[in-house]
Amino acid sequence: MSLICKKWKPTSRTNILKLQNKAIDLMNYNLKLFASLTLDVWTDRRLRSFLGITIHFLDENFNFKTYVLRCKNISTTTGRGIKREIDIIIEEFAIREKLVRIVTDNG
Repeated sequence: MSLICKKWKPTSRTNILKLQNKAIDLMNYNLKLFASLTLDVWTDRRLRSFLGITIHFLDENFNFKTYVLRCKNISTTTGRGIKREIDIIIEEFAIREKLVRIVTDNG
C-alpha cells in the first residue's frame, strides 16, 4: 500500500480493538428491547469449522439493524459444543433477556 499512498499506515491492533468496542457500545445503545439471532456453522476446505452469529433488531426509530456478533473458529461441531460457544457469546454481550428468537438452518 505504501507504493500507492506514501502516507498510508496500517491500523494497529490497539486501534482495531478501540473500533470494535465503539461498535459494541453503539449496538448496545441501539438494542433496547428485543432481538433475534441467526447462527450458521460451516467447514472450510481444510476441515476447519466456524460459527457465525448475527443479531437483528429494530432501533427506537424502527430501523432494522443487523450486527455480526462473532465469526470464530470452533473445535467441535457437536450440538453440545456449539451450544456452549453460543452461550458464551450470549453472556459476553449480555443479551440473554432480550432474545426472542434464535434461527438456524438446522444443519
